[in-house]
Amino acid sequence: LLNIDHKSKDNLKARRDIEHLGIRKKLWPQRRGESGRIYLPPACFNMSKEAKSFFYETLENVKFSDGYASNISRCVQKHKTLSGLKSHDYHVLMQHLLPIALRGNIDDKVISILIELSTIFRVLCGKTLHVHELDLIEAKAARVLCCLEKIFLPAFFTIMVHLIVHLVHETRVAGPVLYRWMYSTERYLKERKSDVGNPARPEGSMSEAYIARECLNFVSQYLKGAESSNHARNIASSASQEDEACLFPSEGTPYGSVEGFRVDEKTWKQAHCYVLFNFEDANFESLKKEHVAHINRITRRRRLTPHEKERLHSEGFSDWLLAVRVTNAWMMRICLQFVA
Repeated sequence: LLNIDHKSKDNLKARRDIEHLGIRKKLWPQRRGESGRIYLPPACFNMSKEAKSFFYETLENVKFSDGYASNISRCVQKHKTLSGLKSHDYHVLMQHLLPIALRGNIDDKVISILIELSTIFRVLCGKTLHVHELDLIEAKAARVLCCLEKIFLPAFFTIMVHLIVHLVHETRVAGPVLYRWMYSTERYLKERKSDVGNPARPEGSMSEAYIARECLNFVSQYLKGAESSNHARNIASSASQEDEACLFPSEGTPYGSVEGFRVDEKTWKQAHCYVLFNFEDANFESLKKEHVAHINRITRRRRLTPHEKERLHSEGFSDWLLAVRVTNAWMMRICLQFVA
């Protein structure tokens, strides 16, 4: 799709193969000019420069829930290439990001088949599987491969691509793929390798480090406030419970550099107004009613329409609430002061 040099299967050798087979005459290599320079006509699956730019921009700006996936945006380089993807990143890319990043930037018949292929992987990698769905997925996998053979070049279809047909049978025999992944084992082996302090005696280093870690874990169970591997720390709730209550608590841990921006006065007032009129609280509703009564008192002689009163209420509620907060701060709860 991206036609990356030295990685793409769409190269001069692949085009000469289809010329030798006598198929897809539109994609045969052509010689142009007096120099005889070889030109490869673009195929339906080749992306334009603008489409590639949108694809990389989508991956660069994508955001996931905390702990769902790694920071894929770090893999997008300045010269618009992908590097440093882990195996789980490829899973996320194939199952979720590929249909979104390619939609509207490539031929419809190509993106429709890729969406079905993404659906197959997403179903097979799910936590739960239904037997009646596997029969449908198995038939869909065979049909998708046939459609891919009509789109991509024969050089693309290695043995790994044809193994997609057998994934459903493997899942039916061995169960969901999720419980057969090696990520946990690989993480455990990484911990053991990091324990090797003496390369000449790796087994002894691992055993000593393992015993020391188990002793620390045992002792930490009797220390107040100490973290233990028996009680996993919840990252989302790792903030101190003694901190002052916040109206908008931030859960999770951000990644990447922080980028600040300055909001103009009009946008700030619009955002503040939206928060004020969408904050659900019994005491806050009474303050809204009190402000409406205040408007009725000061505009008693002017005979304003309901629309004009509503406009005054919308525009002046924030300033009135700020004055109430300053004069009667002791009467308002702390969350109401944050809103004001």
